[in-house]
Amino acid sequence: MKQRNPFKFKNFIIHQENVSLPVTTDSCLFGSFIEFKDSTTILDLGTGTGLLMFILNEKYPVAEITGIELQKDSCLCASSNIQINQKNDRLNVVEGDLFDFDFKRKFPAIICNPPFFENSLVSKSKPEAIAKHFNQYTFKKLFNRIYSLLDDNGEVWLMLPYMSVETIKDELKPSELYIIEHIIVKSKSNKTPHLCFVKLTNGLKHKREIKSEEIIVYNADHSYTQQSKKFLSLIYLHLTS
Repeated sequence: MKQRNPFKFKNFIIHQENVSLPVTTDSCLFGSFIEFKDSTTILDLGTGTGLLMFILNEKYPVAEITGIELQKDSCLCASSNIQINQKNDRLNVVEGDLFDFDFKRKFPAIICNPPFFENSLVSKSKPEAIAKHFNQYTFKKLFNRIYSLLDDNGEVWLMLPYMSVETIKDELKPSELYIIEHIIVKSKSNKTPHLCFVKLTNGLKHKREIKSEEIIVYNADHSYTQQSKKFLSLIYLHLTS
């Protein structure tokens, strides 16, 4: 596994040695973009280095945020990041399988960057394969699990590859979760979308129109667009909106 340098943000630092998935612009944009109506207690499913927990802590400093991570090395890394950044009072990470861990409560807000490549060739690296692929579980099982962990009228944000959006619509049907926002992400204006941020909720009495938006990350010269800077300036060093 690659040795990676720490990633310094405005108010925190993420160490990422020996982890399967490092800090990415996509994850930073995702965490900076999302909002919850009830942010008192947040659950991060598959927390990795803890990056999303730290970004959400910037946005919601009084929230109690719990991350769960299956991979031991990543869990130790996230725990170390919490200690280094002195966030023990608000952030917590547990090692375990999100599908069977006993959380002993439900949550009003859940965030998840699930394994992307359900139907792709499996990575040669076992930790990376587990981080990127659904070998045992399907999206349908993930949605059912999320539904079981969500408070009434709770909200969920997922970061997914754009190509999977139509697939998940069918997988959502048995779970009683509903899409209420669909954010399309393009690296540049002339590129096809590569990601989407999807917001789900439960307990809808009436179907409502899905809110849609498009985010373009880079200009033609690979500088950040004003749109992406608005979000990333919350956390990136030397970046202002």
